[in-house]
Amino acid sequence: MKRLFSIFFVMTLLLTSYAIAHADSGYMTSFNSRYGTAGTAIATCSVCHTTAPSCNSYGNAFKNNANNYATIEPLDSDGDGFTNIVEINARTFPGNADSKPAATDAVVPKITAFNMPLTSTSLTVPINKFTATDNVKVTGYLVKTTSTKPLATATKWSATKPASYKFAVAGTKTLYAWVKDAAGNISARRTDTVTITLPLTAASQSTTATAATKTHPSAKAVDLIPAPSGQQIFTYEPADVSIASIAPASARPVSVGPIAVGGDTLSIHVSIGQFANTVNIYLTAYAPSDISGGQPLDVLTLSSDNNFEPLSDKLVPWRTGVTGVDETVVSDIPISDLPSGTHMLVLTVTSPDNPDSYYQWVTYFTVQ
Repeated sequence: MKRLFSIFFVMTLLLTSYAIAHADSGYMTSFNSRYGTAGTAIATCSVCHTTAPSCNSYGNAFKNNANNYATIEPLDSDGDGFTNIVEINARTFPGNADSKPAATDAVVPKITAFNMPLTSTSLTVPINKFTATDNVKVTGYLVKTTSTKPLATATKWSATKPASYKFAVAGTKTLYAWVKDAAGNISARRTDTVTITLPLTAASQSTTATAATKTHPSAKAVDLIPAPSGQQIFTYEPADVSIASIAPASARPVSVGPIAVGGDTLSIHVSIGQFANTVNIYLTAYAPSDISGGQPLDVLTLSSDNNFEPLSDKLVPWRTGVTGVDETVVSDIPISDLPSGTHMLVLTVTSPDNPDSYYQWVTYFTVQ
């Protein structure tokens, strides 16, 4: 009887061992298939086990989440500061706190040179030089006409340096450039400016030149902004530098300085280009009220001496009878001096003889 019991015990032990080995082999195969880890250091039972059948923290997470790999990928099973998926991709053990990826690359790449020609007669402008360095390798290049820093995951990154950039319209244009590395570190931006003047046909040259002389003798027709017609409103995100354009929809005339790129000061500059006729210009600010129990917004208007004053019954122009403006309104105001919340700036340009027709540009900045 004792011999028969021993035989049953051995057979049970062998069957249990086979079942464990078979199950582990199946999970190992599916693990390797999902993560491409076959032949790597983590293609062993130790990825889930201490000593089989005992599970480590990753194996327990796998078992407790219905054997679902995807569910436990964002977890940090061994508490070493790296998620399971990061460890697996780095080929370290997600269930062993002593096994973890090497220190992350935190060195930001640097643009060493970026420039374009000073002038161009084509909307497609060559980029003469675009060089950068990194402690490992520069893996992405991006150029655009807005100053907002791109995300590392943005779709516009290119693995190769751009040889040129095509602008939408003529005028004085600023191009912003960034580079990134494989770790997702993004450089500080570099900028350069080009003035694009498109050639006119011989037939239109004479007609346009005559019209330009009548409205503004010192300016070329191609550089002039048409007078407002109807009511056109344009909105754009905070910009740290103003962008003038003869196409009103492309202009970013009001800039807010360092606060637009995470800085701690506000500088308001207005640069709007040259109009074909004289215009009146208004600058209005909508600021969060810093008075307890006050109105949600304080409405301020810019006076001719560059002071923001509470809006009275009548809106008074900041500049009257001008053909353009390029002027700093306020400079280097600490944001700690401003009420928290979102501040809105509205620049309005009207014809003196037709105030119902206007261009209006709306931008904003936020004080935390």
